[in-house]
Amino acid sequence: MKTIYGILLLSIVLFIPQKDLQAQTLLHNIEMDAGAISNPGADLYVSKLTYNPQWQFGDDKFRVGLNAGGVYRSKEVDFIVGVNAALKVGNLSLLDGNFSLGGLFVRAGFDWTGESEKILSGGLMYQLSHIAVNITYGRDLKFDNNWITTGFAISLSKPNRDPEEN
Repeated sequence: MKTIYGILLLSIVLFIPQKDLQAQTLLHNIEMDAGAISNPGADLYVSKLTYNPQWQFGDDKFRVGLNAGGVYRSKEVDFIVGVNAALKVGNLSLLDGNFSLGGLFVRAGFDWTGESEKILSGGLMYQLSHIAVNITYGRDLKFDNNWITTGFAISLSKPNRDPEEN
């Protein structure tokens, strides 16, 4: 299983073209989440590995995207696909905004799995350059399960920068 994840990650990294810093509006992210599911009588552990292309709007204030990947839950591996959105609610910085410590995002999403699960989710994400950490709560609308996960994401895209910084 680790070999499949490694091959997937490597193929995505090698075949995604990078654009100019100022022109980057499509972000390419790989996200790994792990947590628990409130399914009585089954394995409580859940994990996901997804590829998330996102389009950013309004000087990276709002992002809309898709996600596709694999999910492990109830002792089975399955696919997961969905849509997501993120709204930047704040920037953390030092020295009167001259040293950025990243941004805080509120996220929402809707996912489908091969078992016809429909998962409505929301959470918080803190992003610093190419690395992000998140915590997410999801509700499976078909089986009435709760999903609570934490994880991290790696951006394969170059972040937008102020033209005066170059």
